[in-house]
Amino acid sequence: MVGPGSGRVSPQGTAILVLGIVGLVGILASLVLGCFCMPVSVCSWIAFFMGQSARQQYPACQQTQVGWVLGLVGVILSVLAVLAVGVVFAFVGGTGFVAP
Repeated sequence: MVGPGSGRVSPQGTAILVLGIVGLVGILASLVLGCFCMPVSVCSWIAFFMGQSARQQYPACQQTQVGWVLGLVGVILSVLAVLAVGVVFAFVGGTGFVAP
């Protein structure tokens, strides 16, 4: 009898992996290009939470493991990006322009 976690592949493994890749690439691209792309970081959050539940059911699934790690890295980078934007606004101000 084959039970959960006995080497089977998670049915959501590919989706978790793709969401993790899209989220991480989107966040890294936004950091490199200098724009803040918050909607793409949602993919990392989804991959992280989907991967967390799938890891418990299918601990041997490599796609789930890698997607979860990519989602975790994307979540950490998105939190750091939000904090960095908050620090910039705190020190520079909302617009940085002086009214005439």
